[in-house]
Amino acid sequence: MANDQNLRQNLEYARNRRADRIEVKQREQVYRTLFFLHYDIPSRARLLVFAASFAALWIAAALRLFLRSGALKVVIAVAAVLSCVFLASLVVDAVNLARTPEGVVTAAEVTGRMGDADTYQPSFREPLHAGTEFRLVERRAGWWRIELESGDRTWIPDRAAELVFD
Repeated sequence: MANDQNLRQNLEYARNRRADRIEVKQREQVYRTLFFLHYDIPSRARLLVFAASFAALWIAAALRLFLRSGALKVVIAVAAVLSCVFLASLVVDAVNLARTPEGVVTAAEVTGRMGDADTYQPSFREPLHAGTEFRLVERRAGWWRIELESGDRTWIPDRAAELVFD
């Protein structure tokens, strides 16, 4: 469950035990600060807030037909803004997951390559290790082009990693 505190602690523990320390690119850190609602609130909670605010919007709009209250205008405006913000966040999640699925390296270590064959030069001095998280950018026969949190891209054999789905 996305809100399970034990699950979050276990994930954080596993991330701290990874051999590879890949720094999040500066632009991503800025996004995570500016759009904290999107990054810090689990998708299930964002969905619930969207559903509640959307329902409140329509209930308040229906009441507004019968009651001429200034407070209802405020409720409608706040509910509309919340609905739009959380809907946009959910849409961004869905589009990102469809376009660039997330994954994790499962092999003990794998050499990232500059192309989709073992004959290409390594992308990095050190191999990637189990637990390294990535976004899948492209698939070719037996190879995945991945993007690390640092923004670096490399090719790895598809058998060395698995995709993660929410």
